[in-house]
Amino acid sequence: MKKRRKRRFLWILFALLALIIALWAYIECQVKPIMEKYGVKSAQAKVTQLVNAEVTTCLANTAQAAWIRLERDEQGDIMLLEVNSQQVNSLKLAVTEAVLRKLDTEDVCDFSVPLGTLLAPEIFTSKGPMLSLDVGLDSVVSTDIATSWQGAGINQTAHRVTLRVQVDMVLALSFDQHIETSVVTDYLVTETVLVGKVPEAYGQWATTK
Repeated sequence: MKKRRKRRFLWILFALLALIIALWAYIECQVKPIMEKYGVKSAQAKVTQLVNAEVTTCLANTAQAAWIRLERDEQGDIMLLEVNSQQVNSLKLAVTEAVLRKLDTEDVCDFSVPLGTLLAPEIFTSKGPMLSLDVGLDSVVSTDIATSWQGAGINQTAHRVTLRVQVDMVLALSFDQHIETSVVTDYLVTETVLVGKVPEAYGQWATTK
């Protein structure tokens, strides 16, 4: 009788162990990739919305000094185009500080996944109650200004000054699951349409307040 009970206990223990291993494998292969997908998309959407709002505010508050200065020769042709470096540096600093300050208060992003999608997406995609989850955010912000030339019509060239904001993130979905991702967005700061030939000289100038 004792041997039979011991054997039954061992079978139950083996069955529980097999169930735990199967559950762990299911979570690793099925649940975690879905959590990763939803978590990354939710974090990217939230950060993009945050950056859009902060950049819009910074552009609206930027001093309305000239971004571009043109120098012409005696015939009126443009000989030199310069970008206001002080304006550029002030905008980059303002955007970086504003986005970082906002991200410091938004270090957790919550997102929801349909329970059916999480457990059996092949059968119950988008079905069942929504399961709310959190993802931790750790972010680094960098900004850069780029200039470009593009044809804008007959004998016309558009010179654009563009602000690029990049947020590099490490997402913590669980204790052992950390994902690196980025959000990169470009914003048109100013555009100057030039009629005639493109100037051969290009540079920057600094203004004093």
